[in-house]
Amino acid sequence: MKKAPWFTGHPWVGRVTKKLNNLHPLRRIGTTEEIAEAIIWLCSDKSSYVTGHSLVIDGGRTADE
Repeated sequence: MKKAPWFTGHPWVGRVTKKLNNLHPLRRIGTTEEIAEAIIWLCSDKSSYVTGHSLVIDGGRTADE
């Protein structure tokens, strides 16, 4: 998968990422690959029995809400 060096190369990205990481129980934000894997799974036959459910992909961020 293509990365975006024009974005990740900015000096403020490290500071913002560190603050975001601290908000998540897993202490990191999800990757585009992790989100894509969940979407691919939902589009596959492996999820054929899943109905009426919102799949929350947030690293546990909303677990205590």
